[in-house]
Amino acid sequence: MGAPPMDLAKSVDLRLQVRADAPAQGRREVGALAAGLPEDLRENLQLLVSELIANSLRHGQLTDEDWIALRARVGPTSVRVEVSDPGRSFQPPHGRDPGTPASRSGLWMLNQIATRWGMVRDTDTLVWFETDLPDGEPAAPWFEAIRGWGAEARDGALDIAKLYGPPDEFGSEGLTWRRHPAHELTLRQTEPGEQGVQGGVAAPRSVSGGV
Repeated sequence: MGAPPMDLAKSVDLRLQVRADAPAQGRREVGALAAGLPEDLRENLQLLVSELIANSLRHGQLTDEDWIALRARVGPTSVRVEVSDPGRSFQPPHGRDPGTPASRSGLWMLNQIATRWGMVRDTDTLVWFETDLPDGEPAAPWFEAIRGWGAEARDGALDIAKLYGPPDEFGSEGLTWRRHPAHELTLRQTEPGEQGVQGGVAAPRSVSGGV
Protein backbone atom coordinates (compact mmCIF):
# COMPACT_ATOMS: atom_id res chain seq x y z
CA MET A 1 0.00 0.00 0.00
CA GLY A 2 1.41 3.36 -0.91
CA ALA A 3 1.20 6.36 -3.16
CA PRO A 4 3.91 7.14 -5.69
CA PRO A 5 6.38 9.85 -4.63
CA MET A 6 5.00 13.35 -5.15
CA ASP A 7 6.38 15.01 -8.28
CA LEU A 8 8.45 17.86 -6.85
CA ALA A 9 7.76 19.91 -9.98
CA LYS A 10 4.07 19.83 -9.04
CA SER A 11 4.33 20.85 -5.39
CA VAL A 12 5.63 23.60 -3.12
CA ASP A 13 6.36 23.10 0.57
CA LEU A 14 8.33 25.84 2.30
CA ARG A 15 8.49 28.16 5.28
CA LEU A 16 8.63 31.90 4.69
CA GLN A 17 10.35 34.31 7.02
CA VAL A 18 8.14 36.92 8.66
CA ARG A 19 9.13 39.78 6.40
CA ALA A 20 7.36 42.36 4.27
CA ASP A 21 8.37 40.58 1.06
CA ALA A 22 6.82 37.23 2.11
CA PRO A 23 3.65 37.76 -0.01
CA ALA A 24 5.77 38.49 -3.09
CA GLN A 25 7.86 35.38 -2.47
CA GLY A 26 4.72 33.29 -2.18
CA ARG A 27 3.41 34.74 -5.45
CA ARG A 28 6.63 33.81 -7.24
CA GLU A 29 6.67 30.26 -5.91
CA VAL A 30 3.04 29.57 -6.81
CA GLY A 31 3.43 31.29 -10.17
CA ALA A 32 6.30 28.94 -11.02
CA LEU A 33 4.32 25.93 -9.80
CA ALA A 34 1.31 26.90 -11.93
CA ALA A 35 3.32 27.87 -15.01
CA GLY A 36 1.55 25.28 -17.18
CA LEU A 37 -1.97 26.31 -16.11
CA PRO A 38 -4.24 28.82 -17.87
CA GLU A 39 -3.11 32.40 -17.28
CA ASP A 40 -6.26 33.54 -15.49
CA LEU A 41 -6.14 30.56 -13.12
CA ARG A 42 -2.46 31.14 -12.40
CA GLU A 43 -3.06 34.81 -11.64
CA ASN A 44 -5.98 33.98 -9.33
CA LEU A 45 -3.83 31.47 -7.43
CA GLN A 46 -1.08 34.06 -7.01
CA LEU A 47 -3.58 36.67 -5.82
CA LEU A 48 -5.08 34.40 -3.17
CA VAL A 49 -1.69 33.22 -1.93
CA SER A 50 -0.36 36.74 -1.53
CA GLU A 51 -3.55 37.80 0.26
CA LEU A 52 -3.41 34.90 2.73
CA ILE A 53 0.26 35.48 3.50
CA ALA A 54 -0.40 39.20 3.96
CA ASN A 55 -3.27 38.22 6.26
CA SER A 56 -0.83 36.25 8.43
CA LEU A 57 1.45 39.28 8.62
CA ARG A 58 -1.40 41.64 9.52
CA HIS A 59 -3.29 39.51 12.03
CA GLY A 60 -0.94 36.79 13.31
CA GLN A 61 1.03 38.95 15.76
CA LEU A 62 4.11 37.04 14.60
CA THR A 63 7.67 37.67 15.73
CA ASP A 64 10.86 37.59 13.65
CA GLU A 65 11.48 34.07 14.94
CA ASP A 66 8.12 32.79 13.65
CA TRP A 67 7.35 31.53 10.16
CA ILE A 68 4.56 31.30 7.61
CA ALA A 69 4.18 27.88 5.96
CA LEU A 70 3.10 27.60 2.33
CA ARG A 71 2.07 24.26 0.82
CA ALA A 72 0.65 23.96 -2.69
CA ARG A 73 0.04 20.99 -4.92
CA VAL A 74 -1.26 20.66 -8.47
CA GLY A 75 -3.30 17.45 -8.57
CA PRO A 76 -5.04 15.74 -11.46
CA THR A 77 -8.33 17.58 -10.87
CA SER A 78 -7.56 20.61 -8.69
CA VAL A 79 -4.95 22.85 -7.09
CA ARG A 80 -4.80 22.88 -3.29
CA VAL A 81 -3.04 25.61 -1.30
CA GLU A 82 -2.50 25.84 2.47
CA VAL A 83 -1.10 28.84 4.36
CA SER A 84 -0.47 28.45 8.08
CA ASP A 85 1.24 30.30 10.92
CA PRO A 86 1.60 29.90 14.70
CA GLY A 87 -0.48 32.99 15.42
CA ARG A 88 -4.01 32.77 16.84
CA SER A 89 -5.21 36.35 16.87
CA PHE A 90 -7.14 36.29 13.59
CA GLN A 91 -10.86 35.66 14.02
CA PRO A 92 -12.98 34.86 10.94
CA PRO A 93 -16.09 37.01 10.57
CA HIS A 94 -19.20 35.76 12.35
CA GLY A 95 -20.91 33.02 10.37
CA ARG A 96 -18.03 32.98 7.88
CA ASP A 97 -19.43 36.16 6.32
CA PRO A 98 -16.58 37.12 3.99
CA GLY A 99 -17.41 40.81 3.89
CA THR A 100 -18.41 43.01 0.97
CA PRO A 101 -16.86 43.68 -2.45
CA ALA A 102 -15.78 47.09 -1.21
CA SER A 103 -13.73 45.48 1.58
CA ARG A 104 -11.71 43.34 -0.87
CA SER A 105 -10.72 41.23 2.13
CA GLY A 106 -8.83 37.97 1.76
CA LEU A 107 -11.92 35.99 2.80
CA TRP A 108 -14.08 37.88 0.30
CA MET A 109 -11.60 36.99 -2.44
CA LEU A 110 -11.60 33.33 -1.34
CA ASN A 111 -15.38 33.22 -1.65
CA GLN A 112 -15.25 34.78 -5.11
CA ILE A 113 -12.36 32.82 -6.61
CA ALA A 114 -11.78 29.50 -4.82
CA THR A 115 -13.96 26.45 -5.47
CA ARG A 116 -13.70 25.42 -1.79
CA TRP A 117 -11.97 26.86 1.25
CA GLY A 118 -11.85 26.58 5.01
CA MET A 119 -9.91 27.20 8.20
CA VAL A 120 -8.36 24.72 10.63
CA ARG A 121 -7.44 26.01 14.10
CA ASP A 122 -5.14 23.77 16.16
CA THR A 123 -1.67 24.57 17.48
CA ASP A 124 -1.40 26.74 14.34
CA THR A 125 -3.92 28.62 12.23
CA LEU A 126 -4.27 27.13 8.75
CA VAL A 127 -6.35 28.51 5.88
CA TRP A 128 -6.75 26.26 2.83
CA PHE A 129 -8.42 26.56 -0.52
CA GLU A 130 -8.91 24.44 -3.63
CA THR A 131 -9.55 25.49 -7.21
CA ASP A 132 -10.79 22.91 -9.71
CA LEU A 133 -8.85 22.52 -12.94
CA PRO A 134 -10.65 22.80 -16.29
CA ASP A 135 -11.88 19.46 -17.64
CA GLY A 136 -10.59 17.55 -14.60
CA GLU A 137 -11.47 13.92 -14.06
CA PRO A 138 -14.03 13.48 -11.24
CA ALA A 139 -12.26 10.69 -9.33
CA ALA A 140 -8.71 10.82 -7.97
CA PRO A 141 -6.62 7.59 -7.82
CA TRP A 142 -6.84 7.40 -4.02
CA PHE A 143 -10.65 7.48 -4.18
CA GLU A 144 -10.70 4.73 -6.81
CA ALA A 145 -8.73 2.60 -4.31
CA ILE A 146 -11.56 2.74 -1.74
CA ARG A 147 -14.57 2.34 -4.04
CA GLY A 148 -15.23 -1.00 -2.36
CA TRP A 149 -15.74 0.67 1.04
CA GLY A 150 -19.20 1.38 2.43
CA ALA A 151 -20.88 4.67 1.53
CA GLU A 152 -20.43 6.20 5.01
CA ALA A 153 -16.77 5.24 5.07
CA ARG A 154 -16.15 6.81 1.65
CA ASP A 155 -17.98 9.97 2.72
CA GLY A 156 -15.81 10.17 5.85
CA ALA A 157 -12.66 9.85 3.75
CA LEU A 158 -13.87 12.63 1.45
CA ASP A 159 -14.56 14.91 4.43
CA ILE A 160 -11.01 14.43 5.70
CA ALA A 161 -9.58 14.99 2.22
CA LYS A 162 -11.45 18.30 2.02
CA LEU A 163 -9.59 19.45 5.14
CA TYR A 164 -6.15 17.97 4.58
CA GLY A 165 -5.93 17.25 0.86
CA PRO A 166 -5.27 13.88 -0.79
CA PRO A 167 -3.83 11.17 1.48
CA ASP A 168 -0.07 10.65 1.46
CA GLU A 169 -0.54 6.88 1.30
CA PHE A 170 -3.53 4.96 0.02
CA GLY A 171 -4.79 1.51 -0.79
CA SER A 172 -7.91 -0.62 -0.43
CA GLU A 173 -6.99 -1.33 3.21
CA GLY A 174 -6.64 2.25 4.38
CA LEU A 175 -5.65 5.89 3.90
CA THR A 176 -2.93 7.84 5.71
CA TRP A 177 -2.45 11.60 5.96
CA ARG A 178 0.94 12.77 7.22
CA ARG A 179 2.23 16.29 7.91
CA HIS A 180 5.20 15.27 10.09
CA PRO A 181 6.57 11.91 11.24
CA ALA A 182 4.91 12.48 14.61
CA HIS A 183 1.62 13.82 13.20
CA GLU A 184 -0.32 11.13 11.37
CA LEU A 185 -3.94 10.15 10.81
CA THR A 186 -4.94 6.76 9.41
CA LEU A 187 -8.39 5.58 8.28
CA ARG A 188 -8.95 1.91 7.55
CA GLN A 189 -11.88 -0.32 6.77
CA THR A 190 -13.06 -2.35 9.76
CA GLU A 191 -13.71 -6.07 9.77
CA PRO A 192 -17.21 -7.31 10.73
CA GLY A 193 -17.62 -7.05 14.49
CA GLU A 194 -14.50 -4.94 14.97
CA GLN A 195 -14.97 -1.95 17.21
CA GLY A 196 -14.49 1.27 15.30
CA VAL A 197 -16.13 4.46 14.15
CA GLN A 198 -19.60 3.93 12.68
CA GLY A 199 -19.55 3.67 8.92
CA GLY A 200 -16.79 1.14 8.53
CA VAL A 201 -13.82 3.34 9.41
CA ALA A 202 -11.64 2.39 12.34
CA ALA A 203 -10.57 4.94 14.91
CA PRO A 204 -7.47 6.92 13.87
CA ARG A 205 -4.18 5.40 14.98
CA SER A 206 -2.90 8.79 16.02
CA VAL A 207 -4.04 12.38 15.64
CA SER A 208 -1.90 15.26 16.83
CA GLY A 209 -0.54 18.63 15.83
CA GLY A 210 -3.16 19.40 13.21
CA VAL A 211 -2.20 16.39 11.04
